Amino acid sequence: MIRYFLALICVAFTLSSSVAQPHSFTVNDTAFLLDGKPFQIISGEMHYPRIPRAAWRQRMKMAKAMGINTIGTYVFWNVQEPEKGKFDFSDNNDIATFVRTAKEEGLWIILRPSPYVCAEWEFGGYPYWLQNIEGLVVRSKEPQYLREYRNYIDRLGKELSPLLVTNGGNILMVQVENEYGAYGNSRDYLEINRKMFVDAGFTCPLNTCDAAKDIEKGNLPGLLPAINGDNSPEKVKTMINKINNNKGPYFMAEWYPAWFDWWGEQHHTVPAEKYAQQLDSVLSAGISINMYMFHGGTTRGFMNGANCYDSSYYQPQVSSYDYDAPLDEAGNATEKFMVFRNVIARHLPKGQVLPPVPAPKIAITLPPIVFKEQVPLVSMLPKPREASTPLTFEDLGQAYGYVLYRTTIKTAPGPASARASSTQAPSTGTDAGVTGPTSAEPSPTGASPVSGVLRLKDLRDYAIVFVNGKRQGILNRMLKQDSLVIAIPGGGDATLDILVENLGRINYGPNLLKNLKGITEMVSFNQQELQGWKMYSLPFDHVDSDLPLDSAKTRSSGTSPDMPVLKKATFQLTAPGDTYLDMRKWGKGCVWVNGHNLGRYWEIGPQQTIYVPAEWLKQGSNVIEVLELLNPAQNELRTVDAPILSILHPKTQ
Repeated sequence: MIRYFLALICVAFTLSSSVAQPHSFTVNDTAFLLDGKPFQIISGEMHYPRIPRAAWRQRMKMAKAMGINTIGTYVFWNVQEPEKGKFDFSDNNDIATFVRTAKEEGLWIILRPSPYVCAEWEFGGYPYWLQNIEGLVVRSKEPQYLREYRNYIDRLGKELSPLLVTNGGNILMVQVENEYGAYGNSRDYLEINRKMFVDAGFTCPLNTCDAAKDIEKGNLPGLLPAINGDNSPEKVKTMINKINNNKGPYFMAEWYPAWFDWWGEQHHTVPAEKYAQQLDSVLSAGISINMYMFHGGTTRGFMNGANCYDSSYYQPQVSSYDYDAPLDEAGNATEKFMVFRNVIARHLPKGQVLPPVPAPKIAITLPPIVFKEQVPLVSMLPKPREASTPLTFEDLGQAYGYVLYRTTIKTAPGPASARASSTQAPSTGTDAGVTGPTSAEPSPTGASPVSGVLRLKDLRDYAIVFVNGKRQGILNRMLKQDSLVIAIPGGGDATLDILVENLGRINYGPNLLKNLKGITEMVSFNQQELQGWKMYSLPFDHVDSDLPLDSAKTRSSGTSPDMPVLKKATFQLTAPGDTYLDMRKWGKGCVWVNGHNLGRYWEIGPQQTIYVPAEWLKQGSNVIEVLELLNPAQNELRTVDAPILSILHPKTQ
């Protein structure tokens, strides 16, 4: 009997010790308090979708080694609810496991579910399908928006509210909205946000964040105000005191040790020494900090965003989110890491010692990969949607990728100025920003070709134009191009194909609500509107099924050498390791390895390599697929053991 009771006691002890013990996290007039004791947050931002799930723990160990005690992360609505009512918290989207892994590594979490996140992320984190709800206005009190927002935040609360520090988890604080003061100033809207978060179960300290110039507009009394992008401890304290009843605590929600990149502009780097003194002064002043970014990772797939202002150019971001951060794209310590580590070490509580820095990850190079199998894009076309005028991606229910727009132009024999077509309608459009010209193939009837201006009104974002399979030219929203001189063979029907790529929806700026993709208005030829369109959706959300190896050769014959192609090859590994695909001899497209979309490449730079994480490779046979839009004759791909992120070829765009 005694043995029986001893066994029960052991079981009870084991169960009680395995139950998470809640902590308290509060604030006073000057500091954050963890279990009643002052706690300085030294946070590093990293985003779960930008890191392979199998690498989350390694990145967190690196954070601990630099002296980070907290991880900041956005939560991305378009990742968690990619289609209306269809939530996805699996695999790399499993934010709850990301949070739990941080706890296992002794790290706290600052959660930033907004739902607007900016973050150089597609549509600032908003799902594309919001644009299909007529009258919906994001970041407003518009009822349809609030309904969808509430559904999302309630679902997120079910996943994450059990992980609050007061429930035995490690989420210390949750951010409401995100830099709202740069966008609006409605206290009513912010109060609706606050209430939604509380109703969803986020009953913990809540904060806002804004740049210093916007903090008064983006602040809501009762929520902790935090500052982004300011390095002066005196200014931070002054600004927060001004709007927070002359008290703290003081928190820099985004402290920038560097910056992000976009296509066609130089790679951004900032010497570590420039920020080391600033970091030291901030920590010496007792201010808490979130380093944006500690580790950027990679914006894989088609999830990059873009900046766009009415007075400047559309600027889509590159896939590498290296950010010149302390931890590089592959998760290795940089010089900046070591400099910041030394600064943080001077501010540790007495008796605390930083763990050693883990060894760098192994990087490998592979023998050249030769592609012998390919399928022209035109051989992969699905059943089209038909309409008299072009449909947008949103009209087609398509989030990302490409759409091939096709129509027929009929030309009459006679002089080059002749034109006649049942698929053309009068247009009053003008032709500005014209590129070209291109010569036409000789007509088999001997009729004169028809040259003229093709105009795509409000192209979003990048178009390759073909006539009868021959490439005529390119239109690029980045260069504000909308018109191209093309030549149509005379005396018969000509097939006009326009392949349009979504380069990324705007994530910041006044044009956030102007995010439709594709051909968003009309197409005209010689000021006559073209009608009678077929739209072929090519989202490339799953690529493996698109290119079966056993039929690739047979499907590649009889098409134009100008047409984009999907190529496939295999390569062998004795042991996985990080590597970088050297895309300098390629044109434009994206790459998949073992089914994972690694992101985009583009010869214009500055990014010239694509990072391949070891976690997505395997011993033995690996499959690689490349969608090449501009240089379909390229068939060899080499690898390097370090990234190339700073080579520009702007004239090629």
